[in-house]
Amino acid sequence: MVGHRTVTYGVHVSSDSGQPSPDPVAAFADRLRHWQVQCGNPSVRDLERLTRQAERPYARGTIQDKLSGRTAATQWEFVEAFVRACALHAGRPADVDLAPWRTWHRQLLEQLAARRAGQRTALNAARSLQNPAPRPRWSPRQRQAFANVWRAFLLVDRFNRHGIADAIHSGTVDPSRWTVIFDAQAVVSTERLDLPADMYDLADRALRELETNVNALLDDLRRLVALREQGGDPNTPERLDGVRGRLAGVISAFDARLTEMHQAYSEAGHAGLDE
Repeated sequence: MVGHRTVTYGVHVSSDSGQPSPDPVAAFADRLRHWQVQCGNPSVRDLERLTRQAERPYARGTIQDKLSGRTAATQWEFVEAFVRACALHAGRPADVDLAPWRTWHRQLLEQLAARRAGQRTALNAARSLQNPAPRPRWSPRQRQAFANVWRAFLLVDRFNRHGIADAIHSGTVDPSRWTVIFDAQAVVSTERLDLPADMYDLADRALRELETNVNALLDDLRRLVALREQGGDPNTPERLDGVRGRLAGVISAFDARLTEMHQAYSEAGHAGLDE
């Protein structure tokens, strides 16, 4: 006997067990496809045109990925645009009730978060079996290393927020704007940090890769400041080329490594590092 599927508006029931699908991404993709069919089954090309017509454009590839469950529809903006586009195809845009979709979308996000938490728990359990010995708390040198790396991350953030990176790349250096870089220090109470085990490795790798470049970059900038104070011009190509290259290396390295470190810390449920 061939299995069958019972469909209620927006509700996914598996064909064999009668229980909700264990895969939240697949279940939500089913909701999207069922709504698509109920609204006259517009093609992906039609949906691309309709989302553009509704001034919420999405490419065919993006729409197809969400409908197939290849990627999760985690953004509410996409869900709303898709639901309204289907309704527009059916000639009833004013009849869309978004309230149940908001509920289902929230449930999707909660299920994905729970699944990620379960995966992290399983991974941590596996690592504990491989290395059951407890990790010691950081030594004073390790705590200082972490503080230095986090301070350097904030340094790069200040470069971006205060327009210093753009100024260096455009050749319009204004050393007076760098005061915030040299004077401001990140306050990191490393004594009270209770870090996940992975943070040790992340911080150590970040420190080894980045600390030397940060110090060299600060030296470069200080030399340009001193040159300006002595009446010289720091904005010549030969003087800026080295700083540009150094800055590009620091930013590209920090963006990847320390964003990863901050995310790992935040996902572990700890307070902000710069409190």
